[in-house]
This record gives sequence, structure tokens and C-alpha cells, in this order.
Amino acid sequence: MDALPSVDQLVYAVESANDTDLERVRAAVSVAEALGSRGDALVTHFVQSARAAGCSWSEIGGEMGVSKQAAQQAFVAQPGRRRRFPRAPGRPAGAPRVRPFERFAGGARAVVTLARQEARDLGHPRIGTEHLLLGLLSHGEGVGAVALDRLGIDADGVRRRIEEIVGTGPGSVARLTLSPRAKEVFAEAVREAHEMDRHRVGTGHILLGIVDEGAGLAARILVDLGAELPRVRETVLELLRASPGSSGPERPASD
Repeated sequence: MDALPSVDQLVYAVESANDTDLERVRAAVSVAEALGSRGDALVTHFVQSARAAGCSWSEIGGEMGVSKQAAQQAFVAQPGRRRRFPRAPGRPAGAPRVRPFERFAGGARAVVTLARQEARDLGHPRIGTEHLLLGLLSHGEGVGAVALDRLGIDADGVRRRIEEIVGTGPGSVARLTLSPRAKEVFAEAVREAHEMDRHRVGTGHILLGIVDEGAGLAARILVDLGAELPRVRETVLELLRASPGSSGPERPASD
């Protein structure tokens, strides 16, 4: 696997081809999306090869760490459906599609609003997973904030790490968009709520979405600050198990 480019090599390539910090941010996003697409194509190639060689879906799913059904649904072509690889062991077929934030409880919507403001304050052109993490901390209520507090994660520490890693932009951006990884966090949050039979997506589900996505800046910062992702997940699940499955307003210890 030595042929894979290192992070330093990718950094050098982006810096060499782009002059300004914001251009480099945009280029880095494009590179990340391209790498993800090529990785998907690579996996698809070898799954198809394994099937052609007579391997069963059970065998393929076992190598991927997912069920037979999840592997088959991910790789069997369906007209009009975008291929989506299974992301977690035993995860059932996807939750029903909903409009953005339709199932978000009040606390979760507040987190999104605060994340948008955090991105503006930092002068960043997109709302990323790191801004969602700041939104959870700025909101200060619900399972997400309680879990982060128990793990010793605070807004000042997260903000400092963001500024150290990506810096700040030149000024406020008029129209902010969601980064691909932030969209993935929301998709994971909806699925987490669906699997728990919760009617609404709460702040705890957003934090679980950050953990499930796993590759964004928020996940990296959590690990940097001493909160390993399995521990974050278990802390959130403990709090959710102790909270009622209500769709009403969030309380400090529940979603």
C-alpha cells in the first residue's frame, strides 16, 4: 500500500497548485471528494471480480464487516439509485428519505443554526463537521452537550484546534453551504434516530453522526482532545438509553 499518497504529499500538491488559503481549502475539498469516489470505484471493481470468481455475498459481506444483505444492496445496481456502501457492521438498509431537518427536534435545529454562526465567525466558506461540533457545545443543552461535557470537551479547546488546523478566513461569508462531510453527518444522524425508533433527531444523534462519519475534522479534533470515538459513542448511547423516547423539547439530559 506504499503507492498511496501520504497526507504530506497531498498537502504539498494542493499548496503547489493554489496560491491563496481559500483556494487551497476549496482544492482540498475537491481532492477529498475525488479520493472518496476513486476508493468507491476500487472497492466496486474487486467486489465484482469476487462475484465473477464465484464468491457469495455472505463471503464478501464477511470480508467487509457487514451483513450479506447490506453488501448485496450496496453493490447490486438499481435504476436511479446512487450506490452507497454500508458504513457500519450490521447496519440495516437505509432509513426512509426525508427533507433536510424535517425530523430534527428543536435542539438539533438550534445546533445547525449555531454551527452556521460559528462558520461565519471563523470566516469559513462552508459549514463543516467541526462547526457542527462547535454548535453542539455552543447550544449547551441536550444529550450531545452533556456527553461532550462528560468527555472533557469544551468549545474553547475545539475552537483553538480548528484555528490551528485550518485557520480563519478573511471575513464573513454571505451564503454558506454544507460540506459533503456535514451532509453525511446529518444522514447518519437520521439513520441513528431511525434505528432507535426515535421520532425526532436530537443533539445526541448529531454527535453519533459525527462519530459514524468518522473522517471529518470534528472526529479528528475529538480524538486530538482525548475523546476516542468508541468512547464518545458509548457515552451518547448511555445517555440516550436513560432518556425517554420523546419527540418533545430537549432537556439538558435528554433528546
